[in-house]
Amino acid sequence: VVPSPAHLRRATTPRQISGYDHAHERAVWIGNAVLGLCCKVAAVVALDQTPRQAKRFFYQRGAYLWSSSTYQASCVRAQGWDKALFLIPWPGTNGITQAEASPETQAECLESIVGEVFLTSMAQHGIDRAMQDAWQVFHTVVLCGPWGEGGHRLRDDLGRPLTQWRDALAMLRSRLQAHRPGPDRVWAHRLALVDPPEPGLLAAAAMREWEGQSLEFLGDGVLRVLQTLHLVRTLPNVERGKQSQARMAVERNIFLARRLVRLIGADSNGLSLKLRGAQLEVLETMAPAGTADPVLSFKEDLCAEGEGRSILADVLEALVGAVALQDDDGLESAQRTFARYVLPPADVVGECFGA
Repeated sequence: VVPSPAHLRRATTPRQISGYDHAHERAVWIGNAVLGLCCKVAAVVALDQTPRQAKRFFYQRGAYLWSSSTYQASCVRAQGWDKALFLIPWPGTNGITQAEASPETQAECLESIVGEVFLTSMAQHGIDRAMQDAWQVFHTVVLCGPWGEGGHRLRDDLGRPLTQWRDALAMLRSRLQAHRPGPDRVWAHRLALVDPPEPGLLAAAAMREWEGQSLEFLGDGVLRVLQTLHLVRTLPNVERGKQSQARMAVERNIFLARRLVRLIGADSNGLSLKLRGAQLEVLETMAPAGTADPVLSFKEDLCAEGEGRSILADVLEALVGAVALQDDDGLESAQRTFARYVLPPADVVGECFGA
């Protein structure tokens, strides 16, 4: 996928020239979330081990290297996209001069290009095809970029490069299934999900072993993409600072923990002792009155104090990851399945975070 001239022109026009451009800000913000998900999928495929065990590797050579502004800036320079920053002569300040652009500004160009490609493709073909197009840009520009061998290490079981998003998902599907019953398998089957994944992935989501931790890692990236898309739709003319504040609120452990408790209810049958204790702790913070109203419940959860039990937030993220991996239309399935649980209604978002 080669970004069109229109994508490049908008993505490489510095904000100091264009002024505050909501379309540009939207592309940067969405591109950041999409790149983050690509990095997470690539890291789990490449490492074949739990993210927690490979934390040191991630910081040095893996996902966090690929997502660093320094590395992404080098990718932009390798493609020659940084030269487009200076098509318009101007006495730049704040990160850009006529001589050079800062790494942060160059990395923002990559985010904007990925965001523009993603949004254009999504408008025409849907979210999963958009992720495929974004993955191809990521694979070509970032994984096979100037510093890394990541692109050469991402291969399927037959040794073929994973240049397609659906191939990476298929490989993860077979790898992350739980091959033995976990302590919460009964509970996992009790969930009334719109598009439940296959039993192996559903069981793995509630396990705190390698499969569950990897699904949680991926689900966090999927949630960020879905939440970012939701917030740019519900806050279309609000500056990115307000949108970022809203995204931080919906990513908090206490918010996700309370949303999972609303999903599974107060019944603790089938829960392990660890999850049961976390569920009871969260239930004690939730007011019994008015919680049946979905709008009121979202307001209560967004404004909840404290951090909540991270294990519940982790399990919800793992469930999102399991649904997203179930087939080639996984992002659409995850959006359809979890929208009513994790995406606050537009009026709640506007009231809490609007201008």
